[in-house]
Formats: sequence, structure tokens, C-alpha cells
Amino acid sequence: MEPVRFGKYLLLDQIATGGMAQLYRAKMTGDEGFQKLIAIKKILPHLAVEKELVDSFIDEAKLAAFLQHENIIRIYDFGTMENDYFIAMEYLFGKNLRMVMDRAAIRKIEISPDHALFIIGRVCDGLDYSHSLTDLSGIPLKIIHRDISPPNIFISYDGTVKIVDFGVAKASSKNTTTQTGIIKGKLAYMSPEQAQGKEIDHRSDIFSVGILFYEMITGSRMFTGETMQVLAKVREADYVPAQIVKPDIDPMILDILQKALEPDPDHRYQSCGQMLADVEEAAFALNFRGSTRTLAHYMQELYSEQIEEEEKTKRFVLKNESCESPGCNAEEPREATTVKVAEKQDKDGTLFSDEEVVRDLRKKQGRARAKWSIIAVILMSIVGAAVYFLLDTGEDHWQPALLALEQQNYTEAVSLFDEAARLDPAKHPAHVPAHARALVEEARRHYNMKETGSAEAMLKRAVTLNPADIDARFLLGRIHLAKKDYKKAIDEFGTVTRINPGFVQAFFNLGYIYAVTGDYPKAESFYEKAARLTPPFLDEVLTNLAAVQDKMGKRQESLKNLEKAVSLNPQNSEAKEYLKWLKSQNPQA
Repeated sequence: MEPVRFGKYLLLDQIATGGMAQLYRAKMTGDEGFQKLIAIKKILPHLAVEKELVDSFIDEAKLAAFLQHENIIRIYDFGTMENDYFIAMEYLFGKNLRMVMDRAAIRKIEISPDHALFIIGRVCDGLDYSHSLTDLSGIPLKIIHRDISPPNIFISYDGTVKIVDFGVAKASSKNTTTQTGIIKGKLAYMSPEQAQGKEIDHRSDIFSVGILFYEMITGSRMFTGETMQVLAKVREADYVPAQIVKPDIDPMILDILQKALEPDPDHRYQSCGQMLADVEEAAFALNFRGSTRTLAHYMQELYSEQIEEEEKTKRFVLKNESCESPGCNAEEPREATTVKVAEKQDKDGTLFSDEEVVRDLRKKQGRARAKWSIIAVILMSIVGAAVYFLLDTGEDHWQPALLALEQQNYTEAVSLFDEAARLDPAKHPAHVPAHARALVEEARRHYNMKETGSAEAMLKRAVTLNPADIDARFLLGRIHLAKKDYKKAIDEFGTVTRINPGFVQAFFNLGYIYAVTGDYPKAESFYEKAARLTPPFLDEVLTNLAAVQDKMGKRQESLKNLEKAVSLNPQNSEAKEYLKWLKSQNPQA
């Protein structure tokens, strides 16, 4: 794909989208051929007018930029560019700890105690630094991360451990402390005092680190159950002791666990530095040899194929030309996650719609197309905005619903939101986006199980609640498309593009609809719009565009786009076959 100039950066492709921001893979360039792969996080355009969200985004950037430690993701730059608020940050190749633990369980290659001690030691080192940080006047910032959890601990393929997502963190020395009664973070990794909605300090992070350590050592979740059960357990620190889950734990490791997991903060480690000292002492006494090198070997064992593909991606991206020419694409790249609906036409035209593209991408992860679809998992966790839980007595009806949504218990969340709306209608408007989100995610679950009738009903409810919910409208459009109700599909996809002009899948599907209904000029227009957004499946877009242009008699344009599709993805058999056939019809081409 062509790079896109964004100030001093080159945006290469979009790799994630969350409720608050979009994330792009980008390249930073300098004199004498210097170049570095980075990530650019940009606040969503329609949120740029929301002062509270913009302030939160800027606060995160300022705080994160202040943190310079080898075990904390690095922020290079932040500011505004053409009314876009952005953060430029370190780009990492690897997986978050949740994915590592899950893969270890599936592959039956457990995280050994020496790896666990090493990882926890690096987390403690990074947190001790952030907890101890002062401003330029020497005044302690008293930073608390508040969301130490497996998705926010990143392990690179070279064995480096990084803490990510300071979007929930606050410097308590400033006027930004969370008021009592409000919880931010992931429920199953909170300290008891955090789950109780009490005022917290850095020792809350230490309890969360203890949970990470517990889960790596035992191979089991510390808090399990339904949302409200988990909340009750966390508040009381009610969990199965590690020595019962795994009786052979060394006493030195057990001592560290027990002290980190003390329910009373006064009896807990008083600093991450204290915990780090015990971790290092245990590693030395037990003759463990955990290190960056040994952790890298472990990651190689778990992810050998992915590492090879991502190294290819890195080499490919860094070889990409700079965007200095006048013809460089100046448009902003947008949404870049999707799916291949393939509906074979006759030999002179193969058209793809959105539905099968994602399935196809999943099947072909080892192919050349993967160079644009590999996602840096760390950054996904950075993109999402924090979920807030109001725990004062005035919010009792909504509290369980919000917690169920945060825990991804969508069936339960929908039921609880419906009940809360009935019992407390006055406060429903403030919770409409969350209520709609629960409906959309539950609808997605039904849709994936081919239960399109129930999915459609829930999506219509979501749109009624929140007409601007583009996920609901896009999924509705897909359902209408599958039923060949093209008019309704066009209405939904069209609304999506008006709300978010960068939603590439909607343009792609509009192109498909107009193509199969014979309106080739409109199909060409929408495919060209999709192509300008440079999605990961650009070769598919160009193949469809070529088929439409061939129907219109634009043979040279068709050939050019097919050649580009094959160049982008030499494994695209449809494009290659179509190109071969087209050339056979015109030997002079």
C-alpha cells in the first residue's frame, strides 16, 4: 500500500479501532535513511469535539510521555495535526500476557517459575519507577496504574516485558484523582479496596501484580464466577490459596504471593521495590536463570510461526518507500479490519463482498496478505477507553449491568440493562450507549451462531436506542445483504459511511451491491473509495474494482488494478486467474 503523510510520520495501515481512538502502524523517518516503526494513536474524529474525552486523551499522553523506563511502553510524541489529536508511541512485536498464558495452556507448555519470577520482577521494576516518579520540582506524582492485568502486560518476542495502557492511570498529586465510589479497571484484577470503591494508593497496583503472579504460578484464574460473584470475591479477597491449587509451590514463592495478596494494604508490600527485592532474592536462592534471553526462547517455542511472519512484516514495512512525491496519497487511512464474501460470477468477473473476507484472512494468516493483517496485540489494549462503574447507592440498578458488560457477559448485561431501564428510567439516557453496546455484542454472538433473526431484532433495538451506533448498523447491513434485501443494506451501509467516512467495509459492501445489481458506475465509485482507504484486503478491493471496470469496457484500468492486486498479494489466486484470462482476451496487453 502507499504510505500516507501525517506530519513528520508516514501512516502505513490501520491496525486497531476502539471506542475512543484509532491506531495506525506508522514509520518515523530522519536523515541519512533513518527509519523506525512506531504506532500512532488518533482520537476518533467524531469525538474530537467532546472536551472531556479530549482532556482525558491529552492527560494520558502527558502522563505516559513522562514515563521513561525500559519496562514501560515508550511515548515519543503527542499533539494535534490538522485537528487530529494523536500520540506517537513505541511499536512492539509480541503478545500480551493473557494471550501468552492462554497459548501456554493450549500448548501445554506452562510458564515456568523462573519465567514467572522474571516477568513479575520486570513489572515490579517498571511500577516502582512510576510510583516513585516526581515532577520537575521534585514533588511526588504518586502515579497509580489502576489496571494492572494480563492484557496490559506485553511480552515482546525478544523477551522484553512492557507495561502498557496508562489510560486509566492518574497522578494523584494533581486534581485528577478518582472520586470515592468510582471504579476503573478490570474487575478480576482489582485490589479489595479498589473493588469497594475506596480511595486507593500505589499499593493497589501491588495486589494486582500479586494476582498476575498467582495466575502464572498456578496456571489458574484467581477470581472466577459471574460478574457479581467476582465482585463479591474481590472485595473480600476470597480466593483459593495458591498452595491448594498447586501444592508443590516453593515456600519462598508462596511467601511473596501471600504478602502481595494481603487484603489489608498496611500488611502488603509497601512498595514494588520491596516486592522486587524478594523476587530477586528468591530467583537467586532457587538458582533460577530467568532473563530476557530465556524468555525470548520461550516465546519462540510458543510462537515460532507468528514470529517469522511478523519479522517479514517488519522488513516489508521498513522497505516501503517514503511519501515525498507529489502523487503520494494524502488522504487519511481509516478503518481496516474486515471480512471475504465471495460470490463467484462468470469467468470474466469475480466479485467479493465483505462476509467471507475475514474468514479468508483467518485461514490464510501465513500468506503474503498477513503482512497487512498482523495486529500488535499490545496496542489493542491501549485503544479502548476505560469503563467506569458507579457504585454509590444512587446507581444500584445500573451497577450490575455495567459490571456484566465489562466482564463480557453480554446475555446477562442485556437482561440487567433492560431491568435497570424499567426500574430507573430517569437515569437510562446516561446509560444508553452502554445498553446499546450490550445489545450489539449479544447480537454479534447470535449472528456468529447463524441465529440471524434474533440478531436482527437486537440490532434494531440497539439502533433505536442509539441511532449513531455504527457497529449495529453495519451488522444490520450485513444481515440485509445476506438476505439480498439490497435496498435496506444500502440504507444501513450508507448511514455508516455518513457517520464514519473511514469505515472501509461499508464502502466495500456498497460497491459489491451496486456491482451485482448492474450499476457499475456506482460500484466503481465505491470500490475506488474503499481502495483509497488502503485496507488490509486491498488486493480484494482492487480485484472487485477490476471486474467492474472490465464490465464497463475499461480494459486498461482493469488490467492495471489486477496487476497491482497480484503485486500486493501474489497468493491471490482469483486475481491471478482473472489477470491471466483478461490478458488472453487481449494479447497486446
